[in-house]
Amino acid sequence: LAARADGLRRRIAETLWDAGRGVFANRLWSGKFVGALSPTSFYPLLCGAASREQAAALAKLLDDPGKFGGPWLLPSVARDDPSFKDNVYWRGRIWPVLTFLVYHGLRRYGLDAEASRLAENAEALFAAEWAERRCPENYSAETGAALDQPDTDWFYAWGALMPLLAVAEITDVTPWNGWEVTHDPGRP
Repeated sequence: LAARADGLRRRIAETLWDAGRGVFANRLWSGKFVGALSPTSFYPLLCGAASREQAAALAKLLDDPGKFGGPWLLPSVARDDPSFKDNVYWRGRIWPVLTFLVYHGLRRYGLDAEASRLAENAEALFAAEWAERRCPENYSAETGAALDQPDTDWFYAWGALMPLLAVAEITDVTPWNGWEVTHDPGRP
């Protein structure tokens, strides 16, 4: 199984890296890269398939307001994609499950500052809705609101992944680092 996993990581690194855009991307059967980018571009971090250089390139996408940056981080499609403006379900919304997986991929690669920023952003999104006792399924990437369109469930199980990232900033258990406990005196 370890050999199969290593082979799969190698194939991901070799065949899904779009050097022209500096990102992992899906491919069509023709071999051409798909133009749309989503948080799944970060998933090779989670499985350990990215090189350090690839990981650094991906981290820059979180700062790019045309991609996954902006006031609310990690929309389900890059902000410069035409479908982003739809703000419906997987077209531009921020999803807790995607945020959770990207956070752990960043942490695996030691991109702790980027992971912490993502966790703080997720905590702020959740806190604003939790003030109204909502644990939403997804959020607007422009306003941070959850119920700004009709397709969002206002109380959904994976919504709890957003505040869980704040907990992970203090204590977490991962397959690559085991149990971690941190203390940041600057954090309340």
